Amino acid sequence: MDPKHRETILAFADCNMNIRETARRLYFGCTTISYRLGKIHELYGLDPRNFYDLCKLVEMAKEGADEEDSE
Repeated sequence: MDPKHRETILAFADCNMNIRETARRLYFGCTTISYRLGKIHELYGLDPRNFYDLCKLVEMAKEGADEEDSE
């Protein structure tokens, strides 16, 4: 998973799926976060605005971070 997508997914989950709070935390506008979430949906076929899909995406993001740490 791309690092910016990983960062967005983890922040979105940590902010309880609140776009405004995620944007504030990442220092972006709400439009940017919405665009990234849409792009993630398009790329991975999982909608981050859906709780169950978000859980899968968080697992993917964490697995990707673990793989980068081991290199």
